[in-house]
Amino acid sequence: MSLQKIQAAFEQMNKSDAWSIQLLRIAPRKNTDTVYGAFSITLTPQGKLIEFISEIVAHYINSKNGILTTHTSVQNYDGTTDGQTIYKLHSHNPLISSEYSSLITALSNIDYEANPLSQKMQAYVIQGNVALNGEQIPLVLVSMQNPITTLKHRFLYEKNTFREIDTNVLTLRPAIDVLILGEDIYFITMAGEKLFNMERAYKTICGNKISILKESGIFSNNDVFESVAVFGHHPRMFVSFNEKRFDILQSKNKREDYAELFNIPLTDGKFDTSLPESADKLIRLLCNKGMVDPFEESPVEVSSARSWK
Repeated sequence: MSLQKIQAAFEQMNKSDAWSIQLLRIAPRKNTDTVYGAFSITLTPQGKLIEFISEIVAHYINSKNGILTTHTSVQNYDGTTDGQTIYKLHSHNPLISSEYSSLITALSNIDYEANPLSQKMQAYVIQGNVALNGEQIPLVLVSMQNPITTLKHRFLYEKNTFREIDTNVLTLRPAIDVLILGEDIYFITMAGEKLFNMERAYKTICGNKISILKESGIFSNNDVFESVAVFGHHPRMFVSFNEKRFDILQSKNKREDYAELFNIPLTDGKFDTSLPESADKLIRLLCNKGMVDPFEESPVEVSSARSWK
């Protein structure tokens, strides 16, 4: 998953003039899918949208300081937040599949009549197609900025005086957070999590894994472990929960080995999770954040663990 495909998509954008732009309303729900609404807008004078798209392209693939030059890799989404990584998900990924379907439905049923200023918008969307490998592929760019701005302390010069502007205006910045290419979704920034309300998804995953772990009987204190697991950044770590590691720790002998290696106390053959720091170590170990330094042969924390190719 190289950056070349994303680079090619940006390069092809300048070769098409069939683009549309919409404002996007995002209404997260606690227990149901996010509700989206797409509202058509037109920029004038004619050709302004094409000009703006060219600015976006330059912003990302300028040979000297394009935003893509600050990224080093494209990786499958694993709950980490490395600023140099673009995270990829497929539309069928259970973390986003429901929200993705709702978003695409909204983008296919654009409201051409409503006044976009009558509702609160959270993003803007640019839709079109790009030619890659001889095939026309749908492309959606999402900028998670508030596109409607209420001007304050802004004045327009008219007839030797400055008249205060007190109206709402559309503000577009050439900053893209999510790129959807076909059915592949790329998070250029982590604002993509907000687009798909992913906090709800990884908290659900966390809850499911906690239930399994509590039933396994490998912890001395399930309540303390759970209180640590659901706190702070821990829930997102469970996106990378390692089933193989969990299976290995079912063995008492293996628990003794890893308890010594990672300095986690045991009580009657179980991990002593009465101490929050022990629970924290176990979460990192089970979620690919705890590894062993091959030179020092000592435990270390890593942002994520990925297999070499």
